[in-house]
Amino acid sequence: FSVYEYPQHSHAVHEPLPKAKFHYQPSPMQITVNETRTAFYEFITSLMAIVGGVYSVMGIADGVLFNSIALVKRKLELGKQG
Repeated sequence: FSVYEYPQHSHAVHEPLPKAKFHYQPSPMQITVNETRTAFYEFITSLMAIVGGVYSVMGIADGVLFNSIALVKRKLELGKQG
């Protein structure tokens, strides 16, 4: 039966720790801005699309609200208000 002992002391090691260094040098960029006016018919088309969308959504909301109220009234008349 043999016993071996190998002590290792961390404070005895004086080598530098491994590390990774990255160096980034940004290059200059140029941004070009061109302003163009939209045609009047494009503005009218977009405006009409918004108005039509609002009209459609309000119509759906009105239909759901009307049918919900009618259903509740019908249940109240039958005495099944839940």
